[in-house]
Amino acid sequence: MNINRVFGINLEINEKKAESLKKDLSKILNNEDRIGYYKPKDIKKIINSKLLNDGWTEKLKVYRDNDKYIHFYKNGIGLQVQMGHYGQAYVDILKLSLAHSKNKIDLGAMILLGDKDAKFGNNASFENISSDLNEYNSFIDCPIILLEIEWKYD
Repeated sequence: MNINRVFGINLEINEKKAESLKKDLSKILNNEDRIGYYKPKDIKKIINSKLLNDGWTEKLKVYRDNDKYIHFYKNGIGLQVQMGHYGQAYVDILKLSLAHSKNKIDLGAMILLGDKDAKFGNNASFENISSDLNEYNSFIDCPIILLEIEWKYD
């Protein structure tokens, strides 16, 4: 599994943090030796396990009165691992923006599948979310970085 492409908005202040995140995640995910097709939810489990082993904290609470949360948090970065339905990625963008406005995070990040891996369902893909996020840049203040993962195949 590799970090393939990266896209970001509003990264001027957090450019170094975004680059550091990319390097750290590349190290964590690059040593994956599984080859072949895996369902997105299985890929997500593998990624989640690796993040926890690297010291990421689970479930940064965003809302005061309910259980909505950002999947992972470390060093001012809120990280969503989005392998599900493309509609959920937009909710994730809003959660990251809300957490940023409440000074809970400095940088929002989302790991996504590329089109090749997301095509097996209505899963969020790097291509469709980065295209839309580019448009949202006109009204979203939160710095957000999208990271595309590429799975190994035979």
